[in-house]
Parts: sequence; C-alpha cells; structure tokens
Amino acid sequence: MTTDIDNLEQLAQRIELLLGRLDRLQREKDQMAEQLRDAAAQIKRLETQLHQQENAHSEVKSRIDKLLSRFDHLDLS
Repeated sequence: MTTDIDNLEQLAQRIELLLGRLDRLQREKDQMAEQLRDAAAQIKRLETQLHQQENAHSEVKSRIDKLLSRFDHLDLS
C-alpha cells in the first residue's frame, strides 16, 4: 500500500514538474512571439524608410542630371 502511495506521490511530483516546465515554455513562446511582432514592425518601418530614401535619392539624381544637362548646352567657347 505504501508503495502505491509513494508511486502516486512521485507521479504527482512529476506532473507538477512537467506543468511547471510547460508554463515556462508557454511564457517563452509568448515572449518570442512578441519579439517576432516587434521585429516585423521594425522591418516594416525600415522598409518604409528605405523607400523614402530611395525616392529622395532618385529626386536628387534627377535634379543633378538636369543641371548637368544645362551645362552640356552651354557654349563655353
């Protein structure tokens, strides 16, 4: 009888241990999911910033090309 009770107590301890591990793993999963959401949001912000920088670069390049074109048409002789 005592062996059965001891076995049940050991089983209960193992179950408690496993439930504790499960709880810890679920918290870690939630933290990782939050980090993933944050990283995805940062990627989106950086993509937007990159797009804006590319547009600005393109605009500056276009202006420089126009200025250079005006120099090409000058008669410097």
